[in-house]
Amino acid sequence: MSLTAAGKTSTQTTLTDNTKPKVIIREARIRDAWQIGYLSATTYLGTDLFKYLTPKAEEHFGAYLLNNRVRAINRVLNHRNITFVAVEETNPGRAVGYTILTRLGDDEGAQRQIASRKRWWLTLAAWIWSYFMPLITKLYTGKADDPEHIAEFLRVADLEEKTHFASRPELANRWYVQSCVVSKEFQGRKIGKALMGEVTKRAQAEGVCVGLEASAPGEMMYRSVGFELIARFQPLKGMDYGAEHKGEAGGVMIWKPEGWKYD
Repeated sequence: MSLTAAGKTSTQTTLTDNTKPKVIIREARIRDAWQIGYLSATTYLGTDLFKYLTPKAEEHFGAYLLNNRVRAINRVLNHRNITFVAVEETNPGRAVGYTILTRLGDDEGAQRQIASRKRWWLTLAAWIWSYFMPLITKLYTGKADDPEHIAEFLRVADLEEKTHFASRPELANRWYVQSCVVSKEFQGRKIGKALMGEVTKRAQAEGVCVGLEASAPGEMMYRSVGFELIARFQPLKGMDYGAEHKGEAGGVMIWKPEGWKYD
């Protein structure tokens, strides 16, 4: 398998495997958010973390799926975000993988990212969505969720941010990987690595780092593209770690560009 440029645009690459249809990595369109939400919902369903956060997901799958789709649309429309999807060349309407990247900070790179997303049609779509979203969210609010566990997750996430990033001014300007997901039947084809290549090449050009929270299964892939582990996750109250990794894998990770002068 080789990774080669596809066409004249820098926002598309092609993964070539002579035994399978080609997989194209391209920048997501607004309509891809619906597929991204489905891929997120189905991939994470049944994992330890999502059993903890959404214990009634199978019972209320429609509400759980809608929740994931609403979140995907919000992220695709965010001016600080850029989203990439992996699609088969023979079925370009179906996302088989995606990554959502956020540019944090207020340096030149962050301002350039925000400016690049201020297109009239994207602003209009965000305005329309902001009107309809409250109506849509009434259909799913709380049905699949455990409010106490979600509050605990947010508390620990805030603590991780303050401990590992907010306390270090040199890390204020950085890329953040919101998520990187590859459909189970497409895993093992280096799609995750290709998606991560979209953020690392941007970070290298801008001289900033990349931060993310890795799941236990994802940690090895992130390590293979140059990410380093900062710390294991803080334990979540009431979380059962026995099924997947007993809390001994996954954690906060960072990727540093060449010439990075900070420890």
